[in-house]
Amino acid sequence: MDSKLSIESMSETNTIMSKRWFRIYVIVTTSMIAILLVLIFAWEPAGKHKETAGAAGIVAEEKKSAATGLTEVAGEALEMENGSGPVPHDGVLFIREMRQRGGGGFTNTFETVPDYGKELVIKIKNNGSLGKVIANVNRGSHRYGFVDVKPGKSLTRTFRMSDGSGVTGHWKVYVTTEDGHKIDISVEAGQH
Repeated sequence: MDSKLSIESMSETNTIMSKRWFRIYVIVTTSMIAILLVLIFAWEPAGKHKETAGAAGIVAEEKKSAATGLTEVAGEALEMENGSGPVPHDGVLFIREMRQRGGGGFTNTFETVPDYGKELVIKIKNNGSLGKVIANVNRGSHRYGFVDVKPGKSLTRTFRMSDGSGVTGHWKVYVTTEDGHKIDISVEAGQH
């Protein structure tokens, strides 16, 4: 009888212990999920810029560019919806009508200076007949987003500073494909 009681007592003790461990497991798991949710929704990467529209224009956090050492403000260079058309040859050309064919993508970087002019024009032409290419423009760490360029078509992207001053910043033009087909593109960029 004593052995039967001790077995029942051990079984009861095990049940109590397993319930305690289960409660601890639930509490810890719930706490971890809550912490992760807070981090996901409240955490903001250190390099991300905050932009707010102020009465006098766009106010943004300044950030020093690792590539150039210059202070850049994301959002103060605005992309115009209706570009000025062809790249002006009376200004400074950063990319002289360059043609690239083959696999991979196209990347070029350059630095604009206010004295060169108030407008930056970037033209990308898809000379291919197979598929679209996608083109992105960055100023420092600010990305203006990918835009499709269909076969045989051109894309002109025009940028001006929000305060009307000359265009500044470290710029990057990147062209690639979504499906990996060989590209045949022409790229040109100038400031006037």
